[in-house]
Amino acid sequence: MRSTANAADRIRVGEHVTIFKRGRRWWAEFYSDGRQERKSLKTRSKKQARLEAGRIDMALLSGEPVERPDAAPDRVAISDTVELYLAHLRTEGRRKTTITRYDAPLRRFTEFAMKRGITMLDQVTIRLASEYRAFRHPDVQPKTLACETRVIKQLFGHALVQELVEVNPLRNLKVGKAKPRPQPVYSLDDVERILQAAPEPFASAFGLLAFTGMRIGELAHLEWSDVDLEDRWLHVREKEGWQPKTGQNRSLPLNDRAMSILEALPHRGRWVVYQEVGHEQHQVSERRALKELKKVLAEVGIQDGKLHTFRHFFISFCANNGVPPMMVMEWVGQRDLSVILHYYHLSGQESQRAMSKLSFGSNVHPNESGSDKDRNKDSGDGKDAA
Repeated sequence: MRSTANAADRIRVGEHVTIFKRGRRWWAEFYSDGRQERKSLKTRSKKQARLEAGRIDMALLSGEPVERPDAAPDRVAISDTVELYLAHLRTEGRRKTTITRYDAPLRRFTEFAMKRGITMLDQVTIRLASEYRAFRHPDVQPKTLACETRVIKQLFGHALVQELVEVNPLRNLKVGKAKPRPQPVYSLDDVERILQAAPEPFASAFGLLAFTGMRIGELAHLEWSDVDLEDRWLHVREKEGWQPKTGQNRSLPLNDRAMSILEALPHRGRWVVYQEVGHEQHQVSERRALKELKKVLAEVGIQDGKLHTFRHFFISFCANNGVPPMMVMEWVGQRDLSVILHYYHLSGQESQRAMSKLSFGSNVHPNESGSDKDRNKDSGDGKDAA
């Protein structure tokens, strides 16, 4: 049996065993009963591989039997791996929304594989993943398909770390970046029209979204204890059973528009913005807020928009008025500058306004200056000719 490792990568352990790396894991090579054997040591650690190889060498020296390296390992079902992976995410404290977002594509892929008679991890191939992508392509946007594929790749990456598979079958599956779709954006005039037409408590909700850049989930969980009107600060903080999308708390200063909205709201109960159901206060509902926004947009004649469009407006407005991108990232709770760039929109009006502020020196065009000289020269030549 020929070795796949170079001689320089092979390490002798004891009298009978040589270890070498295949992929990410260490293997042992030795002779037992006159035949060459190879055994996966199921570790990435060289130190641990040496220890395991030493045990094998001691067994060979004492004449004890060595476990057959070609014995079939315990096979693991795809469905069981999905459950293990989701449990791992919960243990690591991942948000419920993240786990829900992972759950659906993983179970869908499992079902897709089962219909093709594939139930075990070691049966999965890159071809199966490509067939799944082709199956999903007509029904989802490119960005969604790319996200689903990454989730499935992460499942097999986790399986490799947990040593449920020897090799990640999807390691070479390429997932390109999907081209983002153009997103709607409100102008300041659009925001004003929306706020004038919207009823309470949604007018206040839409205004705070527009003038703070908060996500709707952050607004829904905003308590009066998070608002410091005296020093003009708003704190987005983790609550029991909820945390910000990035998992990090943040603070942002309050501008005059946000201050005026907060000062006008009744300071009673727990929530800053709430809906009254009977005599009880309930957090503002994203579904209800979006439904109300759609009605208002139709009423004021704005064709497209959603709750998250207020966040696009805030980021674009800040950027167009000279706020540094890193500061905007801190205010809105984003750790990736590329996301900020995706949210940014430059309107024709803002583009003209910015250009009008620039000065490039003299307002005399070089060609105009040259033309005047030429005309004078021509005039002088005419006199000489006369």
